[in-house]
Amino acid sequence: MLASLKLEHKIGIVLTVGLALAVLMAGVGYVAVLNLRNSSDWTQHTHEVLNVTQQIENNLLDAEIGQRGYLLTGKNSYLSSYQASISRVDGSLANFKQLVADSPIQSKSADTLHQLAEDKMGELKQAIARYDERGLAAAMELLQQDIDKQRMTGIRREVALVAERENTFSAGHIKAENRAFFLIVFGFCCLILLYAAFVMFSYWLLCDEILKRRELQTKLIDSDARIRAITDHVPALIVYIDRDERYRFCNRFMVEKFGRSQESVLGCTMREVCGKRLYTDVFGYVQRVFSGELVSFDSTIVQGAQTLHHHSDYIPDIGSDGQVRGFYAISFDVTSRKAVEEAVFQEHERLDVTLRSIGDAVMTTNVDGEINYLNPVAEAMTGWRHQEANGRPINEVLNIINAKSREKVLNPLVQEIRQGCVVELASNSLLIMRDGREVAIEDSAAPIRDRRGAVIGWVLVFRDVSEMRALALRMGHMAHHDSLTDLPNRALLNDRISQTIAIAKRNQTRFAVLFCDLDRFKQVNDSLGHAAGDALLKQVATRLVSAVREADTVCRQGGDEFLVLLHDVQGNQSVQQTAEKIGALISVPYSIDGNEVHIGITIGISIFPDDGIVALSLLKNADAAMYRLKNAKREMRNSKLGEPR
Repeated sequence: MLASLKLEHKIGIVLTVGLALAVLMAGVGYVAVLNLRNSSDWTQHTHEVLNVTQQIENNLLDAEIGQRGYLLTGKNSYLSSYQASISRVDGSLANFKQLVADSPIQSKSADTLHQLAEDKMGELKQAIARYDERGLAAAMELLQQDIDKQRMTGIRREVALVAERENTFSAGHIKAENRAFFLIVFGFCCLILLYAAFVMFSYWLLCDEILKRRELQTKLIDSDARIRAITDHVPALIVYIDRDERYRFCNRFMVEKFGRSQESVLGCTMREVCGKRLYTDVFGYVQRVFSGELVSFDSTIVQGAQTLHHHSDYIPDIGSDGQVRGFYAISFDVTSRKAVEEAVFQEHERLDVTLRSIGDAVMTTNVDGEINYLNPVAEAMTGWRHQEANGRPINEVLNIINAKSREKVLNPLVQEIRQGCVVELASNSLLIMRDGREVAIEDSAAPIRDRRGAVIGWVLVFRDVSEMRALALRMGHMAHHDSLTDLPNRALLNDRISQTIAIAKRNQTRFAVLFCDLDRFKQVNDSLGHAAGDALLKQVATRLVSAVREADTVCRQGGDEFLVLLHDVQGNQSVQQTAEKIGALISVPYSIDGNEVHIGITIGISIFPDDGIVALSLLKNADAAMYRLKNAKREMRNSKLGEPR
């Protein structure tokens, strides 16, 4: 029948059959591919489930290691590692739950594993919190409770159970898929072309897999080369040493340090590479790191005439079984840094000793006027300790007021900032100490500049001038007052008379000058002694001051002579009344060392402008008037003595 068909029909049939066979091959091939892909998907799903559960376990172990490292060393790097591991645990748990969402049994295991992981992470977090609050001992107590609860054992057990079930599910699905695959292969045996197509397709899949593997291997080689390049350019010795103390990795800095090739180092023991002396020095640290402890230490290496300083960190490599498999060693050459630190320390010590030794108070601030240093003298004068004042504004610690007006004085540091030059404090300034006491000070402020001339802070130097000011006041007082009676002396009186003359001329007023001389003072001085005479003069001075107005001036001329300046007198009668009042007070008996003493006083008066318009004329006329009156008293007394009784 086929032979009777025309060529066109034969070709059509052949093409149709060929097309049918092609479609059939395509369908069977598609079924075969789906079967393979389903097997691959189940296998991949199983691997993903196993991988994510292993990640949960490993991340929990990493978190536990980070926690242990932080509790043992207190370093924030371990705390950061711990926190990162916790974040990865949460991600892995969510991923695992998503992978087994279609399996009720595995979903239940996911919930169980999630609860166990949450409990474990909660205890890790609680231990860190207790360490921060109460220290290592309290944290270790909680840590021991965690170990006793064996939560990690429960997690491992649940992970193993999940893996066992997943493998069982995967094996069942793969077995079913294999049966279908064999049926498809049988069909392919009936269709040579289809079989050939399947072989070619399989070959293509194999080639694709090989290509992917080669690409992955290339990436791994490139990654290893990059890691090697990074570690070789780190200016530190980086090695990995296994449990047998043999080198398994070393960077270029390591081999250059010991003058050996990398091949000659790898596989050798620490004792062979480091030498007996250096190995003996680090042996104790090696034992500690093999016990699971992170070790940091400084060491000194003597190479001929050269002394080198190194800082090393030994980091344990802890496996999933909790055993230390080896450790990473990182060592930095800190010789230059040590030299700089020593130089800076010595310079700092020298400056500190200098500032502590000087007698002036020294205070420094940053560019914002915040205090960063007080020497002991400054602490004593302000009442602020350095630790308390550090970081405070300058005006809070250095509270300065004007001694006369009691108003706050602009801080010299603020003036210096505004004017850009060295500024000294006003001479009448007072420092209010922290306890409220007042201290007279003098100070100056100047900028502190770096090497480039930029202002990086300010320095104030001040001193206590209370005694100096008090001495100056005493000396000024003594220069214008009598040392015995503390009355104004002749120099101060002349100045006040000159001022009073100017006022009287301007206001058209009058004033009087009284020249006073004590009667019978010489007899008292000779009979009772100079001490009694001095005591008498003091009492006389007190009575003279009480006899006149507060605005008037009483002055001791010298010996037993006194001067009185009466301001703004109304007339001669008022002056005469004041003189009589003085005479009456002075005549009242005195008690000197148990002796009753009687004296009198002779007063000469001159009035401005009647008796003179300058101080010298007024004093001379008052003196002359006093002597005339004194002579008159003497003549009267002599005449009385000459009369018959």
